[in-house]
Amino acid sequence: MIYIDPPYNTGNDFIYEDDFSQKAEAYADNSGQTDEEGNRLVQNSESNGRFHTDWLNMMYPRLRLAKDFLAENGVMFISIDDGELDNLRKVCAEIFGETNFVADLTVVNNLKGRNDKKYIARANERLLMYVKSDKFIEHGLPLSNNVLKDYSLEDKR
Repeated sequence: MIYIDPPYNTGNDFIYEDDFSQKAEAYADNSGQTDEEGNRLVQNSESNGRFHTDWLNMMYPRLRLAKDFLAENGVMFISIDDGELDNLRKVCAEIFGETNFVADLTVVNNLKGRNDKKYIARANERLLMYVKSDKFIEHGLPLSNNVLKDYSLEDKR
C-alpha cells in the first residue's frame, strides 16, 4: 500500500524542480500572454496556460514510479483537494487504467471548516483509491462483538 499527500496546487513554485521542455517566458510569448514589450497580459495566475501543467508535470513521473513500486495486489491512496481533483483522476486513469479506480473517498479533516474559500468553509478533502491490478483483495477489518450484535439478522441471501 502506498499513501501520498502531494502539495496542493497553490500556483506557487514547487519544491521539486522538474525540467520543462519550454521555459515559462517562452510559453507566455508563444501563447499570446505578453504584449510586444514583454508585459504580462494575463493577471490571474490560475488562468495562465501552465497553472495546472506545472503541477501535473511534477506529479506524473512520481505516480508512474509509485505504481512500479506497488506489488501486483497493491493499492494506492492519494490525498487531494478540489483544485486538482479532476486532473489527478485523468492522470491516474492513464497510469493505473480506468478499471483500476476504486473510490473517491471524502475525508473530514476539519469539522469547523477552513476559511480558504470565498463562499464556503470546506471541512473535507478527497482521497482517491486505485489498485495496481485485479489481484487486489479487499480484506476489511474485523468487527467487535459489540458492533456485530447490531447486525445479527440474516436475509435469504
